Amino acid sequence: MNSELVPICWYPPQLNEDSAASRKKEIGDLFVIQANKTNEEIVTSVINWFEDRQKFGGLIGAFLEEATRSSMTNERDRRISVNANKGLWARCDNCGNMLHVKFSKQNRSVCEERGYHLSMSSMERIELSIDPNTWIPLDEDMSARDILSFSDEDSHETRILLSQEKTGLTDAVQTGIGYPNGTLIAPGVMDFHFMGGSMGSVVGEKITRLIEYATQRLLPPVLIRASGGARTQEGTLSLMQMAKISSVLQLYQVQNKLLYISVPTYPTTGGVTASFGMLGDIIIAESKAYIAFAGGNKGRGQIYPDGSKSNNTVYTALGTGKIKRIIRKEGKGGYEIIIEESSGGCEAIDVVPPGPELIVSEGEFVKADQPLTNNPNKKQFEKVQLAEMNF
Repeated sequence: MNSELVPICWYPPQLNEDSAASRKKEIGDLFVIQANKTNEEIVTSVINWFEDRQKFGGLIGAFLEEATRSSMTNERDRRISVNANKGLWARCDNCGNMLHVKFSKQNRSVCEERGYHLSMSSMERIELSIDPNTWIPLDEDMSARDILSFSDEDSHETRILLSQEKTGLTDAVQTGIGYPNGTLIAPGVMDFHFMGGSMGSVVGEKITRLIEYATQRLLPPVLIRASGGARTQEGTLSLMQMAKISSVLQLYQVQNKLLYISVPTYPTTGGVTASFGMLGDIIIAESKAYIAFAGGNKGRGQIYPDGSKSNNTVYTALGTGKIKRIIRKEGKGGYEIIIEESSGGCEAIDVVPPGPELIVSEGEFVKADQPLTNNPNKKQFEKVQLAEMNF
C-alpha cells in the first residue's frame, strides 16, 4: 500500500512579495520616512526601538521564570503537605519504625515491629473500648477558668484556648457511661494532648462527679490515665484534687464495696499516680507504659544531724566466704565490708551507706545474698517519710 511521507520538521515559508514589502515598509518607517530628522534623532529612535523589544522580551522571560518557580514551589508544598500535614504516616517512638496510619488504626495503635503502644487521643480510646453508639458523655461543657491569673510565656487562659482548639475538648478528661461488650460501665479517659493531660480543677471535678454517679447507679468506674500530673498553672487548687478524688473513692470502695479499675497508660506520673492512679482494686497497665512519681528527696530516707542519709534497703553479701575486714567510713558514714571468697581467694567489697545496722562481724562466714544489715529505724523511717513527703 502506497503511503505519503509526512515531514516531521517545519520550515518557515519564503517571504512573498507582499511580506517583503511589508518588512521593507517597517524598516523604512525608521530610516526613510524620518529623513527630515537629524542623524542623532535617528540613532536615538533605533536605540529606543531595540530597548522596547528587549523590555518586552524581558517581561515575557520574567513571566515564564516566575510561572516555573511558582509551579515548582506549589509542587514542593503539595508533596510536603501529602507527606507530613496529612498525617499518613506515624513513627514509633520505641523502634523508629514508620507505620501507615490506616494499618496502625486497624492494629489498635500497636507497633507491628516491637508491640509498642502508640500515643492515642481520648476519643480514639473511647472508640476502641466502647461499643458503637453507646457512649453518653457527662459534664462535657465544663471548662477551666484562670482564677490565679497565672502567666509565664503565655497566660493560662491562652493555653487552655489553644488546647481546646487543638483537641476539640473542653479539658484533659472525658467522662461518661458506655457499654463495652454489652456491660455498662462509667469510664473516664484522660487525654495527654490537652496540656499534657494535667489534672486541674475541671479534671478533678469531672472525675469526682463520675465516681459519685457510679456510686449511685452501682456502676464500675474505669479510669484510663495519661497524665503528667497536677496542673502547675492552678497551683494548690490542682493539688486539692488529689485529696478530693481519693476521698470519694474511699466512700465508693470501702463503704459501698464496689469495684474500681485503674488503667495507667503512657505516661502516668506526678499527682495522678500519687492519688487515684494507684487506688484501683484492679490495675491494668498498658504495655511498656511509663509510670512514675517524682516526690521530694526528703521523703527518701532519714536525715541525721551530720547530714548523712539512711534508707530502708537491706544489703546482702556479694560473694560466699569469710568477712576479712569491716571498715567504718568517717565523715559521711557507712561501711565497707571486705569478703574473702572461699573459691579462688578473691576479695569482694560490699559498700553499705549510713543508716542500716550491721548484723555481721569480722571473721564470720557468710553466703552470697545473705543479709548484712537490718533496718532498726524502719518504723521511724516510715513516720519521717509520711511527714516530709513532698507531693
